[in-house]
Amino acid sequence: MARDFLRIMGGKDYFHQRQGLGRYFQDGCSYYNDLRGKVHWTGKYRNGVPVLFIPSKNNYIFFPVMILHYGLGSIDMYFYTSDSKYLGNITRVYEWILNNINSKYYFDNLFLELDQDHEFYSNNSAMAQGEALSFLIRVFKYNLIGEKSNKIEDLIKNIFVNLIASIENNGTAIKKQDKVYFCECCRKDDYVILNGWIYAIFGLYDFNQYFKDEKSKQYLMATLKTLENDIKAYLLNNGWSYYDNKGRVCSPFYQDLHINLINALYKLTNREVFKRAYHQLKKGYTLFNRGRYTFAKIIEKFQENYKYTTQK
Repeated sequence: MARDFLRIMGGKDYFHQRQGLGRYFQDGCSYYNDLRGKVHWTGKYRNGVPVLFIPSKNNYIFFPVMILHYGLGSIDMYFYTSDSKYLGNITRVYEWILNNINSKYYFDNLFLELDQDHEFYSNNSAMAQGEALSFLIRVFKYNLIGEKSNKIEDLIKNIFVNLIASIENNGTAIKKQDKVYFCECCRKDDYVILNGWIYAIFGLYDFNQYFKDEKSKQYLMATLKTLENDIKAYLLNNGWSYYDNKGRVCSPFYQDLHINLINALYKLTNREVFKRAYHQLKKGYTLFNRGRYTFAKIIEKFQENYKYTTQK
């Protein structure tokens, strides 16, 4: 943890690289926040994809979101450089998806094993599902693995069906009257993490843009409206943001991530609520606030060391 803290403070930690606005807004085909840095993994690989180390268990694991970030980053790098070596990364991530998605069309995100303090409906994650949709749709649309088969399209459609299913039924959605939330962690206490919700929206947006179907449009419009109505609850008066809907403040890394994710949402949807939130978040990203909340997150990490993960 001390080593990783020094890496974070020096801007060299793999997990805390700045993710600016995505190159999609320049080339129309990359991702919505910049994941190119995610291809520079220096840790261990298994089956051609990165694996995560859990010090408390002295074990390496496949962590779906990390692998999908690596895949999306590889797509971004391929569009940025046209270097065919990134196509190999993309193929290996695609093969990992085929080999690790379960019969209900979601991944094992290991929340039950890593979080000892809460109860979960499943190990599903809207963040992983949304990123899988964004990854696979780009693979399919741009023929990035040399195979544009019905198998990929069917897989995309099944992941979408799982994404919008209720969390009580192995899905990721909380549906309350006309409100729709997507849960990065499918806990039994209506837990919603802001960045995970937005990554799910990105996947839903990609699905709707590609398939143009009425069902995905309905869910996309409903969850965007829900976020419009709820975004103020994630913002402190000083312009800083909460990580989740349970009052957990975010680190400087997540504050910067929120700035870029909300900016991307505004550019995709042209909704003024997101524009105002973006400017408020930017205004709150002061040196004083960064120092204050860095210290707060250090204390938090030491209190929850059993959840700690790294690249070793």
